[in-house]
Amino acid sequence: MIFSNIPTFSSRFRKPWPIIRVNDIMNYELANNNESQYVWLIDKYSVIDDSFSLNWMPEDIDKDKCHIFNKINGNTGAIIKPIAALVPNSPKHRLSNKLHQRPASIEHNMFNIYVKIDRTKESRDRFKSFKYRWGNVKSIFITDENAMNRRIYQTATTDYIWIIDPHVVIDDTWDFNFNPSNATIIYEMPNGIKLYPINYFDELSDVKLSEIKVDLQ
Repeated sequence: MIFSNIPTFSSRFRKPWPIIRVNDIMNYELANNNESQYVWLIDKYSVIDDSFSLNWMPEDIDKDKCHIFNKINGNTGAIIKPIAALVPNSPKHRLSNKLHQRPASIEHNMFNIYVKIDRTKESRDRFKSFKYRWGNVKSIFITDENAMNRRIYQTATTDYIWIIDPHVVIDDTWDFNFNPSNATIIYEMPNGIKLYPINYFDELSDVKLSEIKVDLQ
């Protein structure tokens, strides 16, 4: 999927529109009576890509609309959630919303994600939802541990591996892009997900691993 983020010639000389960090980008009243013609309402927990043009100007035909931009999964193209809205400063000019294909942010997962499943429909559906939402997700049948480890080691393509056990519940806003600092440590996240170095799954490896719980605060 290819998106154009190239600003027009005139927009290069325009100052970026003001930004207000908000909990709800659809609360357009926060942009009322701003001195600028437009205001960006941007989700307070989201990071906007550097290539996203904050001085973008709508075409004349769309100048009275609110323009919505999403965060997407770079692996699957799935929309994660709207995170940015360009809003006219006057309520009378907000005639409708326009959804844009061009994303405000693209999420990429650095490491393989393995979801443990069994042969039930519920388990398969769980895996499908993970794969659609995050991408770079593989399933691993719950068998004996040695067999699972061999399967992971044979199919993994990254230096670290996320493992999601059947009991683990993950919020849709969870960020898998944790950056490990030590290849001899297993990292356990607050929600129970674990990040393993690939050496853990190598039957011939003699590397001694320790496990720590991560505080993300």
